[in-house]
Amino acid sequence: MTERMELYVGVAVALMFLAGCFLVIVRVRERFEERRRQGGWAVARPPATRRKQAIYEPKWKSRTNS
Repeated sequence: MTERMELYVGVAVALMFLAGCFLVIVRVRERFEERRRQGGWAVARPPATRRKQAIYEPKWKSRTNS
């Protein structure tokens, strides 16, 4: 095999590797979006601001002590 052929093979292998990486990223993103649409783990948690507010709210200001 000549040097020019080795260069072509190297470029072809590099392009196939980059295409594979791209396809993996696209597939992982699709799965994440599908999981989010179906009400997966990302939707089940309450927003972070509500959790912090409930933890640091004084007892005299809470809704349970009226």
